[in-house]
Amino acid sequence: MSYEEGQEFIQSIEHTINYADLFELLKQEFNTPVDLLETLVIQIAACIKKEYPIVKKIRMTVDKLHPPISGFKGTVGVTYEKEY
Repeated sequence: MSYEEGQEFIQSIEHTINYADLFELLKQEFNTPVDLLETLVIQIAACIKKEYPIVKKIRMTVDKLHPPISGFKGTVGVTYEKEY
């Protein structure tokens, strides 16, 4: 994620992203069943932007470590990027 510069030095959690809270948000989203990774990353991005309006850009990659593809060994993933 990226966000616009504010103060020269950020000295308060209220002026930036609280990564502990972000982790909880991600856990909640990952526990909600969806059919597609594409849906998941778009929903996560929307939640992040809603929770942290200071965010100006989000880029994330989500990989499925054990995709249900017969005979396939490896991972599949989706990368999503959005600027606000």
